[in-house]
Amino acid sequence: MEKRVLLAALICAVFLSWYSKTLFKPLSKNKLVLKPSPSQEAVQEQEKTVRLLQPILESEDTVYLESPGLSLELGKTSGAIRHVTLKQFLDTTGKAPIRFGQEVPVVGLQIGQENLAFQLVSASSEQAELEAKDSNGNNYHLSYSVDTSNTLINIELRKKQSSAIKSDVDPEFHLL
Repeated sequence: MEKRVLLAALICAVFLSWYSKTLFKPLSKNKLVLKPSPSQEAVQEQEKTVRLLQPILESEDTVYLESPGLSLELGKTSGAIRHVTLKQFLDTTGKAPIRFGQEVPVVGLQIGQENLAFQLVSASSEQAELEAKDSNGNNYHLSYSVDTSNTLINIELRKKQSSAIKSDVDPEFHLL
């Protein structure tokens, strides 16, 4: 009886050894060619484009907007949100509030291919208004405001109509 059990175990071991070698045999180096899929190439191309569109933060005068749960740093000439601090949430160290925006702005504004040079019109601790003019003579009004009861940011971009052009429609863009 013991001989039959040992023979069966030996046959099973030989079969499993052969089966695992045929099932998991390594591919030769000639056959192993990894080509990026079209989706990977598209993602890599998109990453290059995104990196080109994100400007590095330059030194400029800034203005701060504050609410109980939020702090924003805005660039006076770029009109960009340079940094956002969530005061009620701590980072991984548990000591400092979470802060977004290090080398690139959190939110930037570009109309067409042109970066506008804004001028600060008015500012308080809860809102800031900026204006700019593009190379085509279009005037833009950009306003940021923070809600003191919630951690919401209201961003409004409005194209101002000149007095020579009469129109009932004033296009506005909002981002909440």
